[in-house]
Amino acid sequence: MTDLHCHILPGMDDGAKDTAVSLELLRREYEDGVRNIAFTSHFNSERTTVEAFTVKRQAAFEQLTAALEGQPMQFDFKLGAEVFFSPGLCELDTRALCMGDTAYLLLEFPTTHKPHFIRQTLYNLQQQGIVPLIAHIERYPYVLEDPTLLYDWVAAGAYAQINAGALLEPKLCKKLCKFIQWGLVHVISTDTHSPDKRPPRMAQGVQQLEKLLGKETAARIVRNGDELFHDQELDAVTLHQPKKF
Repeated sequence: MTDLHCHILPGMDDGAKDTAVSLELLRREYEDGVRNIAFTSHFNSERTTVEAFTVKRQAAFEQLTAALEGQPMQFDFKLGAEVFFSPGLCELDTRALCMGDTAYLLLEFPTTHKPHFIRQTLYNLQQQGIVPLIAHIERYPYVLEDPTLLYDWVAAGAYAQINAGALLEPKLCKKLCKFIQWGLVHVISTDTHSPDKRPPRMAQGVQQLEKLLGKETAARIVRNGDELFHDQELDAVTLHQPKKF
């Protein structure tokens, strides 16, 4: 399995505070069957530059990989970012914020309000060869209230990610299952920050998908994450042809 959204790199943001916490999170990911991880620390263009962020990210990655030596865990890693939305993103070197050598950019919207110029910014990013992957769509009230917003973004070429933990919340899970059935959700990730407040729950999330939507649907969502990580074409018949609802 693949985790395309996590905050495991030590000392980067509000995620793992040090390598001890990072290693504990990686142990839990490994126990859940995760073998591919994209490190997506928070990036906000109003608080730092791309260059400063990537330098700090590389140092944190080297610190973690050194601590991993001798550990009984084998992963494939890629460096990315969870990029806070701004219409000015198209003026930055967003390629440096994509997941490794892929074209996928994890994009986070505000949770308090729907920002202006989303569609235009998504279009501009795609014109630059960037493929937006919208983070934790269940955290945006305006999307839950009006899923036609997500429909438009997906129909225009964006992908959508949900957090595994959200599937363990009954009311939220019911709505997310509808989104999956409508072809509006493509991958599941952990968005893990810490072992206690937001632990990795990939295995539990996948089990919930199997229970509610069947093994075939759960396997497709898991496979999509693997294929995004390896920059392959997604094996999803309805991808970018979401169903009307």
